[in-house]
Amino acid sequence: MDISFQPSKKLDPKTEFRRHLLLGHGSAGECFLDVDAKHLFDHVPAIGAEASDLLVFAAAVYGCDKAVQRSLHAEDKWTRRFNVEIPMIEPDKWTLAKKEFEECVGFLTGDVWSFSFIQADRRPFVRRTNRIKKPKGMLHSAKAVSLLSGGLDSFAGAISYLEENPSKTLVIASHYDGTVAGPKSDQTNVIGVLQKYYPKRIQQLRVRVGLGVSADFEGKFETSFRSRSLAFLAIANAVASTIKSKPNILIPENGAIALNFPLNSSRRGSCSTRTVHPNFLHLLQSALRIVGITNTVSNPFSMLTKGEVNDLVDTTPAFLAGYALTNSCAKSGHTYSWENRKASACGRCVPCLFRRASLHRVNLDNETFGNEVIRDYKGRQDLPDDLRSLIDLLNLNPSQRAVMRGLISNGSLPPLELPEHANVVLNMISEVREWIKDTAPRSLKNLAAIK
Repeated sequence: MDISFQPSKKLDPKTEFRRHLLLGHGSAGECFLDVDAKHLFDHVPAIGAEASDLLVFAAAVYGCDKAVQRSLHAEDKWTRRFNVEIPMIEPDKWTLAKKEFEECVGFLTGDVWSFSFIQADRRPFVRRTNRIKKPKGMLHSAKAVSLLSGGLDSFAGAISYLEENPSKTLVIASHYDGTVAGPKSDQTNVIGVLQKYYPKRIQQLRVRVGLGVSADFEGKFETSFRSRSLAFLAIANAVASTIKSKPNILIPENGAIALNFPLNSSRRGSCSTRTVHPNFLHLLQSALRIVGITNTVSNPFSMLTKGEVNDLVDTTPAFLAGYALTNSCAKSGHTYSWENRKASACGRCVPCLFRRASLHRVNLDNETFGNEVIRDYKGRQDLPDDLRSLIDLLNLNPSQRAVMRGLISNGSLPPLELPEHANVVLNMISEVREWIKDTAPRSLKNLAAIK
């Protein structure tokens, strides 16, 4: 599919962004990038060329990913082919990194991408001249920018950093999509907790990135959101690029979810999400260095399970006050099949199951879910797919060597790090096994071969 972006000549004063029309999306009506930089400009005086180009690039990828449904535009109902033209301030730099970005984004979304970069005739982000001259905040002293999604791991990541560095401040970068309910309110809730327990030590910058459509738009959006982490990282970089100390960019995600070890053969390859996979982060940093962006991007929890992440912070007042306000659910808002539609999470997707096992580890598995898959178990035929796959994995009880083979099938990893990554998966399996052992009825324990 051939897609190009046509920037508006006029700056939208409400968003301080030149709206980019998305051409060739395959649906009737207009579709355009919706990027609200206003909150970003509340804190920074300007966005440099490199950071601006990365934010436009990330928004364009996210826009393509969302606008083009896999089921309608992919021969195999999954893998799409994109030829995308994007206007940039410094297109020559990006052309040098063209192959690297194509490999990186292809690995991230599971699609085939081809990018071409053309000269933009105007800057896409411009801070209004009638603003207050001096942006607010503490950016000059920050040593790290940490991503905050509204989930348990990113909340724990902020607490862990602030506890380990009691004299330092932390900038928190967040992304939300204006058409997706949930993440913005989740982020707002946990930010309130962090501000209460770490006063004057955190500063949040949140940018809306998504798609807007005209009234006559007739298409439907793709909902897999594989490219969301790229938008998060571009926002974090836009902030980090204004800080002289070149702060580290932290993307806290437990190692088991980051690796997303395929629970069965049907989940191998691109069918498994890779939003924080070590190979994605490696490919992205390699591409960014070519265009001159050198801030380190790292996952501080890459070798920990979700329960081990909780172990780091479970006694802190901030965690105890805020963990229940976070949301880990992959199906949040899709309540039509939930038994309890007032809950905020489904209770049966892999992230929810891992969350419950991790909170059980620290005696905090006391939340209400849309489905109580353990308590209400009646037979294998009633198990949701993700729990059935986890039970099968417990039965399989894979060796370290078998886990390493599974990890290799799901993305490149440094050979010397493979055993440690495999141990993360094995520890995750033990975590789930303990949760089921302590909470499940005897019939489900038997099914999982737990004595």
